[in-house]
Amino acid sequence: MIIVYLVIIYLILVLVFGVVAFYLMFYPSCKTSEFTRANGLEKSEFSQNFLDQSWVDFEIPSPQGYRISGNYLAAKTGLPSAPTALFVHGITWTRYGMYKYMQPFFKQGWNVASIDLAGHGKTRAPRRYYPTFGYYEKFDVKSAVDFLKTRFPESVLFGVVGESLGAGSVLQYSAIANGAVDFVIADCPFASARRELLYQVRKLGFPPFFAQHVSLIVAVLVRMTKKFSFDDASPEKAVLESQIPILLVHGLEDRYVPTWMSLHLYNIRKKAGIAATSLLLVPGARHAKSYMTDPELWERTAFSFISNIKPS
Repeated sequence: MIIVYLVIIYLILVLVFGVVAFYLMFYPSCKTSEFTRANGLEKSEFSQNFLDQSWVDFEIPSPQGYRISGNYLAAKTGLPSAPTALFVHGITWTRYGMYKYMQPFFKQGWNVASIDLAGHGKTRAPRRYYPTFGYYEKFDVKSAVDFLKTRFPESVLFGVVGESLGAGSVLQYSAIANGAVDFVIADCPFASARRELLYQVRKLGFPPFFAQHVSLIVAVLVRMTKKFSFDDASPEKAVLESQIPILLVHGLEDRYVPTWMSLHLYNIRKKAGIAATSLLLVPGARHAKSYMTDPELWERTAFSFISNIKPS
């Protein structure tokens, strides 16, 4: 009887942790546009002068039935052939989280654009306000890239840059891009939604088998309520299907999405011999802080990587 009771207690714990993990992953508390804008200015991620440029707001339809909100800033050179990059933010944040990356690109003569992912910032998406860790977000990235192609049809180079959730989203987009972009830069991406969940549960001190059982509960809830497979939210699958050059960036002190995830993505892609793949590990950088920890290193690596890209 003791064994039976222990099994019942274990199953209850797995169920409780699975439900809690599901809600933490799919119902996060998102910051407002106003908060993220003020936060970026306060931390000197970008300047007021950059905000005061001639930004153009846009709204475009998502394949999921809502309107994607974003903005773009045309290159100060005014050249029709100026390169273009789309920037995609992390979970709970907004487009303003990407302005730190956009500012140096703009200074280098690029057209820059950003979007608010579903349920973030000004993209309200009432029927899809939850993140899907790149599974549905990749289609919104595609919609934004297609829109920018109509705005800058003569652009000599197109790229996408993502951070955290945005990094996982642009990596998954790369597998369905069909030549629409020439490169991807992914800063602190997760290898897969399931791997990230397993890491977070094990970080609490639970054994691997418990983490696996919790992930099974989450996977069932995702399938029942979100109508997609938990295992399909997977940058590690996408990078093996993409022929686009990819630069992976990760902070060595990242304890939220561990550094080994970018190393894993880099290694499996290099082993498969798929397109150009580069890796930058930034000493002392925590999650999503690689650029602010060493902006010179980040910019030098990124623009060196881009300089070797041959336009499609």
